[in-house]
Amino acid sequence: MNSLKFTETVKASCQENGLLGLYSTPENLVIIIKQNSSSALLSLPAELREMIWKLVLGDLEVEILYERRPGSKRRQLFGQAIEDFAACYLSGRPLPFLSYFTKLMSLCRQIYYEASTLPYALNKFNFYTTRGIDKWLSKRLPGQLATIRHISLPGEFMERYIDQESERLRDTMTSLTRVVVRITSFDALSWLQPYRERGFNIEEVVETLRSKMAKREGKEVSVEIHRLPFRFEPVPEHLSKVFGAGAI
Repeated sequence: MNSLKFTETVKASCQENGLLGLYSTPENLVIIIKQNSSSALLSLPAELREMIWKLVLGDLEVEILYERRPGSKRRQLFGQAIEDFAACYLSGRPLPFLSYFTKLMSLCRQIYYEASTLPYALNKFNFYTTRGIDKWLSKRLPGQLATIRHISLPGEFMERYIDQESERLRDTMTSLTRVVVRITSFDALSWLQPYRERGFNIEEVVETLRSKMAKREGKEVSVEIHRLPFRFEPVPEHLSKVFGAGAI
């Protein structure tokens, strides 16, 4: 344990993308950084550290759940209220992992520099409501959004996306390479109805929507539209096991 004490506080500078700027080292941190660099973890070759970060922080599906009953602090998961449930849940990891990640980034400047954006770059983000998309994205830094590569969206998002021709996901998520949109039969019965009235069958509607999104996002982005057979989307299997929730 480092026993050095500092009475001086140095204000951290931020880059234009909101992430901390670590280009220069304050004098009072030079000793700490030298000590950290000789630790068992940080003395490993950069390639090995990169593998460790990917194993710890990557290959997850992040479920973004932003539903709450009016006047209540209880968030809802497909109609079932969950007490003190975090805004996002990482599949395959216990909820405390979220706080562990935050603490990991604040341990050391070098760890922050090497790994702070990896959770966004290495994981898939599943959204379940348009409101949830807007709220979650509004709380992310530009530098974090710029590294997101893979997202999954609810069918309801497409209604706004098609109506607002200026909306382009890759304007903020500049590294985006894959978008999956989940279309349910409920979507087909509501906002997709105008397409059907013009003589389109559901397969043609799906392909029309996919083509429009692919054209707007550009050739760098793979767009997939998945038709789900349920009127309402089922709770993902891994969440069903945790919360005992089923399709509604």
